[in-house]
Amino acid sequence: MSYSASASATITESLDGGSRALYGIFGAICLLIAISLLYSGLNYGLNGGSGYFAIGFLQWLVIIALFVIGLSNLVSGASAAEGSSSAYRGIRAAIGVLVIILAILAILPVAFNTTVGGYTALTFLWIVVGLALTLEGIFLLVVGMVPELPGWIRGVSVLFGIIVLVFGILALIYPAFGPVLVWLIISIALLAVGIRLLVVAAAGIRASKFTVTAV
Repeated sequence: MSYSASASATITESLDGGSRALYGIFGAICLLIAISLLYSGLNYGLNGGSGYFAIGFLQWLVIIALFVIGLSNLVSGASAAEGSSSAYRGIRAAIGVLVIILAILAILPVAFNTTVGGYTALTFLWIVVGLALTLEGIFLLVVGMVPELPGWIRGVSVLFGIIVLVFGILALIYPAFGPVLVWLIISIALLAVGIRLLVVAAAGIRASKFTVTAV
């Protein structure tokens, strides 16, 4: 019979002048982007302003995210990491290819601010996002139906599949829903990261927590 025990500890590290400067610079950049996003987003939504920075930032960020999602699905489906089921891997790879195609289609209207089938670049982009999320949600539901997988993995896949599918359908029906949600999440996240980095730079101390497990 074997026993294991774990303990957590926090260590602090004193930063030199160069490290503190880097933390301060990156913190200031994150804070500047966050404040600019919040201001331009609010100006666009509440006062009928332009909000060009917020919209442009989100558009390209979403396109990059689509490429990352598509490539990760394609690589994962083409590798043996997804298990021995060729059908399961084939569906994942096919979804990866479709998402990459959708990302490519979204580049031109965003880059040149043109309309596609009467839709503005922003509306078209979020229709693309809705399609990509819908495909991903369907795939997660398919994963939840694979009997060879452990029950908890199937349950989590079904749960997230439903959530992603709901967001995908909302983005298709209400294209304005997506930008508002992403703008708010990214702005708050960047604000939190920027403040944390500036605090570390000002204190000159970085704290790290680690866990030691003994068997």
